[in-house]
Amino acid sequence: MSNSEMNLFGGIGKSTQLGAHGEVLVDEYLRTSNPRIYAAGDVTMGPQFVYVAAHEGWVVAENAVGRANQKRDLRVVPGVTFTNPSIATVGLTEQQAKMEGYDVISSVLPLDAVPRALVNRETTGVFKLIADAQTRKILGA
Repeated sequence: MSNSEMNLFGGIGKSTQLGAHGEVLVDEYLRTSNPRIYAAGDVTMGPQFVYVAAHEGWVVAENAVGRANQKRDLRVVPGVTFTNPSIATVGLTEQQAKMEGYDVISSVLPLDAVPRALVNRETTGVFKLIADAQTRKILGA
């Protein structure tokens, strides 16, 4: 069943606005165009990860009962490319951080310096951290 075929509150398509691909359109608080209806997870066509849906479900629950005005925050959704070696990212790249105006410092640790990688004989690759030079807050990896 597509998102637009769902039968919720008399047919969600009749109660809320849908996007070009049948997704339920939401604002940063996960409210639909109908202020009495919230949406989370796959129906919004956001990142298709269970942990994103779980976070969005928490945002919806908090906002729907009126206890909070929580926003969906997808700045730290990890991404993984299953290759050999695997590639994983989270947060901002060094270039993105610079474009956002951060004074960036970065650190690279080759896997041949990591004991676990040595034991597993999987030393191809690196860890790279990107941080704000002023606050030392990690911006990405």
